[in-house]
Amino acid sequence: MTAISPALATHTGDAPDLVIRDARVLDLATGRASSPTDLHIVQRRISRRPGLSQVEEVDADGRFVIPGLWDAHVHMAQWAMCSRWVSVADSASAAEAASIVRAHLDRSRRTLEADTLVGFGFRDSRWPEPPTLEVLDEATGQHPTVLLSGDLHSAWLNSAAMARHGVTGSGHLVEEEAFALTRQLNHLPTAALDRRINETAKQAASRGVVGIVDMEMSWTMDEWRRRFAEGFQTLCVRPAIYPQWLERAIDEGLHSGDLLDPSGLLIAGPLKVVSDGSLTARTAYCCEPYTSSELGRVDPDRDRGVVNISTGDLAHLMSRAWANGIESAIHAIGDQAVSQVLDAFAATGARGSIEHAQLVRPSDITRMAQLGIRASVQPAHLLDDRDAMDDLWADRTASAFACASMAEAGVVMTFGSDAPVAPLDPWLAIQAAVTRSDGIREAWHAEQSLTVSQALLSSTRGVASLVPGAEADLLLLDENPFDVAPQRLAATRPSLTMLDGRITHSGL
Repeated sequence: MTAISPALATHTGDAPDLVIRDARVLDLATGRASSPTDLHIVQRRISRRPGLSQVEEVDADGRFVIPGLWDAHVHMAQWAMCSRWVSVADSASAAEAASIVRAHLDRSRRTLEADTLVGFGFRDSRWPEPPTLEVLDEATGQHPTVLLSGDLHSAWLNSAAMARHGVTGSGHLVEEEAFALTRQLNHLPTAALDRRINETAKQAASRGVVGIVDMEMSWTMDEWRRRFAEGFQTLCVRPAIYPQWLERAIDEGLHSGDLLDPSGLLIAGPLKVVSDGSLTARTAYCCEPYTSSELGRVDPDRDRGVVNISTGDLAHLMSRAWANGIESAIHAIGDQAVSQVLDAFAATGARGSIEHAQLVRPSDITRMAQLGIRASVQPAHLLDDRDAMDDLWADRTASAFACASMAEAGVVMTFGSDAPVAPLDPWLAIQAAVTRSDGIREAWHAEQSLTVSQALLSSTRGVASLVPGAEADLLLLDENPFDVAPQRLAATRPSLTMLDGRITHSGL
């Protein structure tokens, strides 16, 4: 193989024309691979003919070429920072979670002047007792400590953290109060955060990711403009716009799909609105009350979840955005929230997606297809949520993560991770959608499994194959994923990832 030149490997400057020798182009719709062929890339696009200035070669050696993968729902700064957080994901009780952070404090010998200690990943819906201020105070003393739930829709604080961050009450926050606290915790010096994001982006590229929709809950347009101006080109990025910044986006003349940087890799994203909560926080808005086993604790004042925004206010935001060329990406997890979001899409004529679409009634799956609204789904969540769904949605789990029903109805699905809720790893999502299992337990509602083809297409934005004229966003795979045992799909890693004609990862 001809050595990969710095121009290809460092993602800076103009990418030279090149040829990938002896590649087998895989059609994701059929699973069929071409005979070994030369794949020409001219002016960063797939071409039938070699470029006049071709100077680079990559020897695929019979490897399989597929389109690059996207993650349609990432909180990039939080994902970049979560490596600093203490994992309490495996805790089976409030006392155990508190004990984990106590042990960390003992090991690290942190001073009281240090940053707030952040733990992450607890799922208290099946804990035998609720998280209380007393339990966390006893374990952590005077050190400010915040534990964020695995779905990031709730936070558990000790008294010292409440004082530091200006929080009153019981020390248990949900929804917007939890989001506001998380925004405070995410603050890092610019250079430090950028380093973490650069490292995280490289990790994503090593898994075959070429683009993300960044749902970070702040105005990130300017931050991403600066990063790209400073040479970031590892991923294509579509930053979302939250309601508090919608008028700013309109004033700046932004439209979904606008190129925001000369590289063509920074693109204006959608309006993001969080219409309801989450399952494990028991705040996802449902048509019927949550079921409750001996472990499932449901607040009688919100036994169907919570509404974060009225249908009228949601429709107003979506109408305002759509009139100014901005699509909508509306978070809806509970079936009643999904239904009301579809009402808003129908009333406004707006286009876009329902983010999560975790619990959807069959009639609303049909409506989603008729309205042409995408379902932005995170299949890996079913691995973490299955016990909570069996407990809290015991009478309706057939409608949860109903991916096969959506596909049959003609709903377009796009896969994501919601990182850091799940790892930024499209192959984990693909395997979860196909197997509905973590490889240890039996498949959960196996009737809703997708085919490998359907799962892959949901990760490539529907791009089935690299044809002449297509963008040179591609992967080289050692194995044909259609021939890989389904329970091994999550282990897939590309030997090469290319974005816009530049190599962003190479293991060749």
